Amino acid sequence: MHSTMDRTGGGDVASSHRWRSLAIFTAVYVCQQYDRAIMAVVQEPVKHAFDLSDTQIGVLGGLAHGGMYALVGLPMGMLLDRFNRRNLLAAMLIIWSATTALGAFATGFVTLLLCRMMVGAAESGGYPALFSLTADIFPRRQHGTAMGILGMGSSGGIVLTLLVGGILVEAHGWQAGFLTAGVPGVLLALLLLWCVREPPRGDKASGKPRQAALGELFRFILSQRSMTLCMIGATAASAVLAGFWAWAISFMARLHDLSIAEVGFGLAIGAGLAGMTGSLLGGVLADRVGARDPRRKLYLIAFASLTCVPVGLAALMTESSLLAFILLPVFLVLGAAYTSVTVALVANLTTSRLRGSTLAVMSILNNAVGAGSGPLLVGMLSDGIGGEESLRYALMALVCVFAAAVTCFLAAAWTLRADLDRAAAIDDAG
Repeated sequence: MHSTMDRTGGGDVASSHRWRSLAIFTAVYVCQQYDRAIMAVVQEPVKHAFDLSDTQIGVLGGLAHGGMYALVGLPMGMLLDRFNRRNLLAAMLIIWSATTALGAFATGFVTLLLCRMMVGAAESGGYPALFSLTADIFPRRQHGTAMGILGMGSSGGIVLTLLVGGILVEAHGWQAGFLTAGVPGVLLALLLLWCVREPPRGDKASGKPRQAALGELFRFILSQRSMTLCMIGATAASAVLAGFWAWAISFMARLHDLSIAEVGFGLAIGAGLAGMTGSLLGGVLADRVGARDPRRKLYLIAFASLTCVPVGLAALMTESSLLAFILLPVFLVLGAAYTSVTVALVANLTTSRLRGSTLAVMSILNNAVGAGSGPLLVGMLSDGIGGEESLRYALMALVCVFAAAVTCFLAAAWTLRADLDRAAAIDDAG
């Protein structure tokens, strides 16, 4: 399969526009992750303000957002395959920023739940739009690097949330954390409309791609065994990372007796920057390691995912705050390596006409099933175990789920070459 950028001559997007667009996409991803991750910063004061259980906090931090991803994500992905992705992305960005800010006016669990559901619905198209646009703007040989840079926006948003959100919540209360999300998103949407052009999709039959039926979409995904396994492995890894991030501040505050601002600063400087590094390094190394044999990309992330399990367990078991802050960045560098690699592989394993819908399915699995269940699972386990150490044991159980991701990544390597060739043949045939 060839990228649109490789097939068109005079219609190629200029290199400067390509990288400028990627910078804006990354900023949008930062904004999306800020709006999502702010719940992790405010959950302790919100828990006490509304007298909530850990399970209710898990619903607000994961299931409320992820559930709407599951309901709205696939229709949004199909719209992205049919209409202008840039314009849809700008509209969604404005909506999710505004509804995040509305959380500041919540009066209890139900009203805050509704706000987080609206955020999840609006954000459901952000992931497939960003990665689909990036896949069409950059040539295939640069997909790992480009998506590694874009993937930095995820950890970058968490870094910003921990630094800015942590300080604001400590100084001005939990409402300030939600309010900071409003204006930046609106301004960024205007910048997106001003500076980014919708790239051609490379459909040979017509300038406007034919809309695929749902049955065709799922038959194609299931026929690509390596794609299906990549999606399942990424979902398992996403559950671990989302659950870990959602409860990291609470864990450090409860078990190490630190303030929200102290934890936010420590995690932002160490763990947050490490997550950005892991996403970028994963993409860049995968492009180099897998230049001749794409299966090596899966071997790379399988090794990283396996190695991060003992590191994560050690970070949770230590009684030293300093050692925990040292081990957490290592855990996240290894744990985040899969992100850019799997999305790049899935983008290459699908066709231009199905890319938005396919990435929407992956987004639903990652954000609804994975990121939606991870925080909730930890909350339920913590309530079930009980006691002062309950959160520690719940997070330790979650880290072990990375073993499932390792199995899927290794199994996906068996049919990767054949599946890539099949997708390329379909794309070249138009």
